[in-house]
Amino acid sequence: MGNSQNFASDCKYARFVDGTEETGYSKHLVSWINTDQSALTGPINEETPTVVHAFRNTAKRIPNANFLGKRDEKLEDRPYKWMTFRECDEFVKNLARGIKSLNMMPDIHAEG
Repeated sequence: MGNSQNFASDCKYARFVDGTEETGYSKHLVSWINTDQSALTGPINEETPTVVHAFRNTAKRIPNANFLGKRDEKLEDRPYKWMTFRECDEFVKNLARGIKSLNMMPDIHAEG
């Protein structure tokens, strides 16, 4: 498989954080933009400041690609049953609309 440490050091999108390794796990991998050693998050770029933006941008770019999968326990070989980015995006939007229509959350005036 190769050395993941070398791979990450060659990447321009991420870096390893020293002192975060645990037995059986690699060091934490964070955005190269993030200079705060104690924080594991940071914007990817100005157009993608949050995970929500990253998901929506990807869903627009490759809507029919597999995104979330789970094993189908009813079938003999337990194959994965996949949802595409588009299906997941629609699911989330419909869930949010349902929660809002049932007055289960306050109005939020933000990105979504």
